[in-house]
Amino acid sequence: MRPTSNISGIEDLGIEMVRGDAHDVESLKAATDNVDVIFNTVGGGYVSTKSIKGRDELRHLNVISLRNLLEAIKDKSVAKIIHFSSISAMGVQKDVELDERSDCRPVTPHEVAKRESEEVALSHFDNFETPVIILRPSQIYGPGDTKSEILMMARLAKKHIFPLIGGGDYYMPWVYVDNVVECALRAMEFGRPGEIYIVSDRTSYTLRNIVEEIGKNIPTRNSGIYVSKKVALLLAGASEITSRIIGVEPFFTTYRVDSVTSNRFVSIDKAAKQLAYEPKTTLEAGMKETIEWYKDEGLL
Repeated sequence: MRPTSNISGIEDLGIEMVRGDAHDVESLKAATDNVDVIFNTVGGGYVSTKSIKGRDELRHLNVISLRNLLEAIKDKSVAKIIHFSSISAMGVQKDVELDERSDCRPVTPHEVAKRESEEVALSHFDNFETPVIILRPSQIYGPGDTKSEILMMARLAKKHIFPLIGGGDYYMPWVYVDNVVECALRAMEFGRPGEIYIVSDRTSYTLRNIVEEIGKNIPTRNSGIYVSKKVALLLAGASEITSRIIGVEPFFTTYRVDSVTSNRFVSIDKAAKQLAYEPKTTLEAGMKETIEWYKDEGLL
């Protein structure tokens, strides 16, 4: 962990904690001594970045950090490494159900970085028999999440101004954090090195479904407003131009507009068969837990 890491949620669990840096191979070597299984959750960067700086940060956090870890454990007898990637590695593909055999078509720096991290992991498996297993979660939500877009969505829904682009009737895969943890533990036990597993719910949900569930638990009515895709594209285009002029990251992009107005589906059959994974927490229960946590923490 970093010196600045927030450990309030785990400091009383009797866990041995080691300070280090994902970009310091020596510290990674020390942290992985006598370790059987590694869960690599290092990642980050701005999802919608379009700048060279943002692209480099994504590679630094998602790709270079993994290379450092794999270098650090090269001579160690680690049984399994569970590497967390994302369905973003496959890119946005419309109106088809994707599985682990589907072609990857990353476009944005974020998608490219996620796919490149997978290629690094698979290369080490092929060349050095490093026992890496890759998990591809869909959009994760749950208590403790303050850095993704879910909290912003809830705040906008509370003010009745969440933009339902194109009516919000397009499907996207989501997964509750407890379901991801359950799948990761099953990957530790049953996962096959060199394999990729998609982690999601059985079905995708529309943006309207998500906003309605958020609204039920705030509670509020009329939590979304209709915004046409044409208007959203114009606003996103203006945001990109303005951001480029003033040298900041765009708040929203035309690619993101295209993404949220695309029907996207994934299959979890492989994880179900090989890992006995079955998502237990429903959208209704998971969103209730998430919104209640935000309220308890004074964030909403």
